[in-house]
Amino acid sequence: MSKPETPCFHEKLAQSLMEASSTYLDSPKNVLEIGANRGRLSNYILEKYKPELFLPTDKFLAKGNTLPKALLDGEQLPFKEARFDWIVSGGTFQWFESLALSLKNFRAYLKPKGTLSFSYFLKESMEPLASGIKSLGDEGRLLKLNEEPYLKQCLSESKLNILDYHVIEGVDYFESMSSMLQHLRFIGA
Repeated sequence: MSKPETPCFHEKLAQSLMEASSTYLDSPKNVLEIGANRGRLSNYILEKYKPELFLPTDKFLAKGNTLPKALLDGEQLPFKEARFDWIVSGGTFQWFESLALSLKNFRAYLKPKGTLSFSYFLKESMEPLASGIKSLGDEGRLLKLNEEPYLKQCLSESKLNILDYHVIEGVDYFESMSSMLQHLRFIGA
């Protein structure tokens, strides 16, 4: 199967997340991005909203991201008060050890009318990756393969007010399992 001449799925996901979020945002001044990796979403945020405070965070330094970012673990953020108008993350939360706890913490970091927007890869989309890692003998990080009911349960427990929820399907093409793993290392996953 040859690679199509369209943007990769992660690019489409970042665009979709921005479009869905814009319905609920009114010029957010203080923005926290969790898992900035290569900076696709960061660039969209900066271009569209020009926030006064923009804090892109990531646990790893990803190649190709020239934006300064704080090297912080999204599950262990140092904030103690509600200071953000918008917390956003594209494809990071599925790597978290405790999504339920993290969502509760994010709620505490949001200002009273703040918005949390994120994309999350479900079990169906992570299974090929998990089997590929296993087939190469590279156990690396054990992937948690969560199904949609788990995500909905975590959202419910967080006491966040859910304004929108939808599933987007897409495919990224890689020449080999090795090239897929190389891509994941490149983006810091």
